[in-house]
Amino acid sequence: MSIIQVKSPTRVDLAGGTLDLWPLANFVGGASTINVAIDIWTQAELRELSGQEIEIESADLNYRKHFQNLSELLKSSDPELSMYKALLRYFSPSKGFHLKTSSQSPVGGGLGGSSSLMISMMKAFSRWMSQSYASPGEMVHIAHNLESELLNTPTGTQDYYPAVSGGLNILDYSVSGIRQEILTLSNSPISTHFVLVYTGKAHHSGLNNFEVLKAAVGKEEKTMQALRDLKKISSSVVDACKSQSWGYLPG
Repeated sequence: MSIIQVKSPTRVDLAGGTLDLWPLANFVGGASTINVAIDIWTQAELRELSGQEIEIESADLNYRKHFQNLSELLKSSDPELSMYKALLRYFSPSKGFHLKTSSQSPVGGGLGGSSSLMISMMKAFSRWMSQSYASPGEMVHIAHNLESELLNTPTGTQDYYPAVSGGLNILDYSVSGIRQEILTLSNSPISTHFVLVYTGKAHHSGLNNFEVLKAAVGKEEKTMQALRDLKKISSSVVDACKSQSWGYLPG
């Protein structure tokens, strides 16, 4: 087969982060998260090999390893393979392949790079194995469960949607599920005046979010008030984005 090359954007969280971690939005009667896809990309390159041999290559980690078959790879205790193993247990390909991954986002950059990379690999394997998804939400559901398995901690879902769909995303979390609305960036200051600065300091939100979840389950009032305030702010940002009232955020 020819080489399959796919890429996915990372994202910047504009408002409502942490509320995408189930079931925190339910604790405050539903909430929204707003983010925007940016042109910092992750990429997966997939090529079928003859036989059962598998080659895994990470351009970012300067890592390359060969395996005789999928069973040998899944038995490996190499921590660098953790994300690949979670993905390959799900897809369980019957043929050999060469997979090369790369990311423009630094590790711990706070841009949802690992989630974007998971989506890039899912896109590549889905195309190779002729597997389709009914909606972006179905793909996100699988991806966040795979990453939860990998991290052994609850994970949110907001990072995956821009990687799948791009654009300015409004994600509404309610008892009915997650509803995604994608807004255009044209004629907005996000498309003309947005500046992203990397401080060089790693950002890891997963464990912090888990502490918030535990405190909320324990009905810790300071945490609950912070979540209610966060919901109010994100609601104001949603209103501003939909009305294009960029110079004023109510509330």
